[in-house]
Formats: sequence, C-alpha cells, structure tokens
Amino acid sequence: MKNWIIIIPLVLLSSCRWVKTKEEQKSKELQEMNAPNIEQENFIHADKFSSRIDYFNWMMLDPQEMKDSTASNVKRIYQHILAENEYTDAKFYVLQDLKSELTEEFNSFQSMDGENSQFVQGEFKYYFEYTSESSYPEIYRSSAENEGQKELIFDFNKIGVDFNYFQIGEVLISPNNQYIAYSADTTGSQKFFISIYDISKNLTQKTSIKKCDGQIIWGSDSRSIYFIESTKNNGKRTSSVYQYHFLESGINKEKLIDTQLQEGFWTIERSKSGRFIFIYLHNNNTVTTFFIDLQRNQKPVLFKEPEKGVRYILGHQKEHFIIKTNQNSSDNFRLFKSKISDFQRSDKWEVLVGHREDVVIEKMDIFEKFIVLEEKVDGLEKFHILNSENGLGHYAEFQEETYSARLVNNNDYYAEYFTYQYSSLSTPPSIFLYEFESRKNNLIQRSEPNSDFDEDDFKTERIWATSFDGTKIPVSLIYKKNVSLDGKAPIFIEYEGSYGNTKELSFKPERFSLLERGFVCAIAHLRGGGYLGEKWHSEGMKLRKVRSVMDLEYSIRHLINNEYGSAEKVFISANGANALIAGTLVNNHPEMIRGAIFKNPGFDLLTRLLNEENINRNEIEEWGNPEIEEQYFYIKSYSPYENIHSAYFPSIFIQCDLNSTKTKFWESLKWVARVREKMTSSNKILVHTNLNKKASSQDKTVALEKKAEQFAFLISLLD
Repeated sequence: MKNWIIIIPLVLLSSCRWVKTKEEQKSKELQEMNAPNIEQENFIHADKFSSRIDYFNWMMLDPQEMKDSTASNVKRIYQHILAENEYTDAKFYVLQDLKSELTEEFNSFQSMDGENSQFVQGEFKYYFEYTSESSYPEIYRSSAENEGQKELIFDFNKIGVDFNYFQIGEVLISPNNQYIAYSADTTGSQKFFISIYDISKNLTQKTSIKKCDGQIIWGSDSRSIYFIESTKNNGKRTSSVYQYHFLESGINKEKLIDTQLQEGFWTIERSKSGRFIFIYLHNNNTVTTFFIDLQRNQKPVLFKEPEKGVRYILGHQKEHFIIKTNQNSSDNFRLFKSKISDFQRSDKWEVLVGHREDVVIEKMDIFEKFIVLEEKVDGLEKFHILNSENGLGHYAEFQEETYSARLVNNNDYYAEYFTYQYSSLSTPPSIFLYEFESRKNNLIQRSEPNSDFDEDDFKTERIWATSFDGTKIPVSLIYKKNVSLDGKAPIFIEYEGSYGNTKELSFKPERFSLLERGFVCAIAHLRGGGYLGEKWHSEGMKLRKVRSVMDLEYSIRHLINNEYGSAEKVFISANGANALIAGTLVNNHPEMIRGAIFKNPGFDLLTRLLNEENINRNEIEEWGNPEIEEQYFYIKSYSPYENIHSAYFPSIFIQCDLNSTKTKFWESLKWVARVREKMTSSNKILVHTNLNKKASSQDKTVALEKKAEQFAFLISLLD
C-alpha cells in the first residue's frame, strides 16, 4: 500500500511534465511559424499624372463583391485572409493569459452606470439602461411624478440576439409617448431599416424602409416620421428626404427632397419646440438649409441660397429663428435672431453673439426662455447661457486642466434647467442639472467604477509641444502620481488630426490597465483636428496635411525631451482614416515607435481617392483632389502605401473588419504585405481580419476582447 502511495504521485508528476512539455512544444512551434507567403502580380495604376506599380492590387475588392464566395478572386482573397488570421492567432497564443487578465481587469473596472441615460418627455420619464451582461439597452419608463415605479417597455437585447450583426442607429419616442421608432443595421453595410413599436399594444409595425442612413425624426402628429434614403443607379448616388405616414387609412411614403448626390450627405433634426424640422445638405464645407413648419403642414422651404463655404444651422424660439452661421468669414461662428416671417432679410437679423477669434460656438440648445451655447475656448468646453428675455449672459465653467463636457438629454423646451455630462481623463462620467435662474449645479448621476479606483492617485495635465514651424500643439496627459518622470516610463499616445474631429477627453476604464502598469498616456491634438476650432482644422488639410504628421512627430519628441517617457518605449494607436497620420510617421521615422496598434486604418489613400465608385466629397475636401496635378503629387508624397521604404519597422498589430464601409479591409492587407517585403527588422507585423459580423457590432463583450488583444500586444513588447 505504501508503494502505491509513492507511485501514484510519481505517475501524476510524470503526466504533468508531459502535458507541460507538450504545451511548451506547441507554443514554440507557433512562435516559429512564418508569415504567409504573399503572391505578387504586376499591376499598373495608369493615373492621370503618373503610373504606379502595385504588386498587391489583386487584394482590392469591394466588401459587397466578397459575398460571391464562388468567384475565384474571392476565394483567393479569403484564403489569404485566413492565412493571415492563422499567423496572427499563432503569435497571440503565448499572450492568452495576458489577454484574459486584461479582459478581467476591464470587466472589473467597467460600470454600466456611465452608459445609462434618462430624460423626461411630457408625463413620462424614460431610462435607457445596460446591465453588465447586456450588449444593448433596455428601455424603462415611469411617471414623471412617481419615479419609483419603473416599467420595462422595450429590450433591444431580444432583437439583437436574432442577428449575427446588429447595430442600433437612432431610438426616438413619439411626441405622444405611444411609439418607439428605431433604426438598425443588420448587415454591416450602414444601410438601416426602421421599425415602429407600439408600446401600449406591445406590437412592432414593420415598415418598408430598408435603405436609410439611420436618422429618424418624428412628426408632431406622432403618425409620421422623416428619414433619409440613398440609392445608387448607374454609379450615381441619389439621396432623398422622405416623410412616412402610418395612418389608420393606410401607409404613405412621400418624397420631399430629391438630389442626385455624388458628394456630401444629409442630416435632419427637429426643433426642441416641436414646431420645425430642419434639413441640412452638407457638401464641400457648405451647408444648404431647409425647414418644414409642422404647424402649417408645409413642404420644405429653402432657408438661403447656398454660398460656397457658408453654413447655416437653425433653432426655434417663440416667433424667431436662432441662426448659427459662419457667413462673412466668421470661422468660429456668430449667433443671430430673425423673425420667422422675415427670415430672408439678413440685414434685419439681430446679432446675439458676435465673432470671436478665440471662442468657437460648437453647439446650441434652444429653450423657451434661454439659449445654451456649447463653446470652446483653447480647446476646452464652456457653457454660455443667454437669457432671451433680458439679453444677459453668463458662463458655467470648469476647473480641471483638461476635461470633456457636453449637453445631453435636453428634450423639454419649457425646462428651467439644462443637463450635461462631465468627465475627464481621471474623472468618471457624471450627469449634472444646471438651473438657469439660481445657477445651481446639481449632481444627478455618477458612474462609479467597479474597483478600488481613486481618482486622486492620478495626475492629469495639458502641455504644449512646439512643432516644426513654431506652432504650439496641445497634448493632454494622464499618469499615476507615483510614476517617476525620469524618461524611463512607456508612452502610449493617441491623437486626432483629421476631419475637424476632436477626441473626447473622457474617462476610459480600459486605459487604466496601462496606467497601472506605469504607462504615461497622451492625446495629441494635431492640426487637422477640431480641438482649437475650424481654423485649426483647415491648417491640417489638403495641401497642409503633412503638418498633422509633423505635429505628431514633434509632440512625441517633446514628451521624450521633457522626460515624460522613454524614447525606446513609445507606443501609438489610431483608427480609421485618422490612422494615416501614424502610418506616415512610421514610414518616415520607424525608429521612433516601439509598437503600433491600428483599427481599420486608411493606408492606401491615393487608390481610395481615385476609386470613383466609393469616394465622397468629404474625403476630397479633407485630403485633396487627385484629379488636380499639384494635389495628386502632394497626396502621393505621403500616402502610407506609396511610401514604404526599406527600414527597421516596429512591431505592428492591425485589426480590420471585412465589412468596413469607410476604410476598406484591403488597405490593411496591402500595407502589411508591402511592409513585410521591405522591412529589415524581425519584429512582428500582424493583421487580423474580422470575418464574424457580430464582432464589429455594438457587442461590448467583443469590443473589450479586441481592446484586450491590442493592449496585450503592446504590453508584451515591454519584455
């Protein structure tokens, strides 16, 4: 018996060693796997001003064409994608534990409260709520008088579970509180259908609307909705504004505005007062504005003849239009008031807020007695409150050095208050209610992270880097206070620098997994973005686009020179078309970057701009027109795919979606193929294409797993 007691542990120990050895062998084999062999084919782009040799053009196929799985070229591309995915999975095998650890950290830190929202509409209060296990919101409502009695009226999780891909566009409650209208995309094509749910009857009314852009506006009668539908015939894209009636007598779909639209896009909104619908055609930095007076049941009325580069945005207050415009070179916008009956006489408009060189009017919210302007001063939001009865104004301001504040859920035209969300890099999101008369700020909702988080452990600041031409570039930072700023810390840098967009300086729970590991996290606000207004945007577009790349380079150099982190531990992250800036930097100065992570990067810019089937005017306006010789050669000089040279490239991980409608999957695959061909380093260049549509929808679990993959990749490079 004693012998057996000795033998059994020996057998178990031997078995464990065998399992461990087998696991180590598998890991070793996977790490030694070579990158896929990529076929090359001679292909010449015969452009108007030059020719380009492209050995990997065979990968270029529209996602819609990929649906024909029997076509030989489709099979070939799928085989290549699967080979790249297998190679990436092999390299991530040793990172499984780290990825799981990060996913657990994200989940323990996440709080659903920050995603929940609530608002009052008429006699009801509505709640859009997430649970820790849900991907989509549940809608509850209560009497506005008795908030304790909440009733579940709609659950998007029960809808989304039936689809591989499910993305919610807009969700709107009808003015009479009887219906919920929502738009959703179930294919990943950004073509949305619209459904109308009758709350009292617990019944969904399917509509014939299947190819809209996701926008919905209710008519004041609660029996009609307005939406935008796009179609393409013979390569021509037509966008139309429709009104959809669902009456007891039947359904009627009426076209209101019809435009052959090769360029630009439509947006629609309803005035808070409920009287007007405003329709905007955005085209080449010009906004053409229409309005519909619902009281008079009129057809769309053109507000002003379009003027190149001029934008008119409207609001309604009593018998007046409130007009935000950049006319007369007012890049940062002015605010006017006009009688509705005399809106065409701009000489009679009353100036409410004049143009200011250092203040940008971002947004306006119109109440019966007050106007709230969301303004930006030096890149930071402030709320400018105007009393429409006495003409006086004041500001609601904030004290942190860098933060994000935005107006939210202000649906009541007659309210004596407004609500806004406040957050910063170290402060979890909170909802405040600001009273107009008393100027009191009331906290009504705060997101609490599910961990031992203490915001006092972190330092946030804003610094100014000097770019190549002397321009000061703002950079927002967050790091743990116990991190020594001695030039040894790893740096994780993000940025914005395209389309006039601004990266929200808000609380991101997953960022703290890097901060707890000693990273200094930075967000650079480059020219081309919108951090400092429209002028800041225009300084980094078209023939000035390279400034964005230089701003990023000099921001990184500033961080290193001032010992915020190590020159050998710089990591960068970017998504979409914005990733082009980092891609160009990696081409020009690969030695500056230790590792990069990209999501759906737009690296083959020149080819994309020359592809007439998919290009739109907004891209031409941002990057330039390759049909103009000077602009063609300028774009060609920095487009990442065109400028890959023999160099010591850093480690790079790219995630892309097969069904991405903006930047295409082949831009990632082609760039990786060419980099591998030219690189002199042995660093990993990985690309993983998401073939599972579900993973690119609003499924938060999948989104966190993808983020965990990215961070695991970066953290592994510190070893």
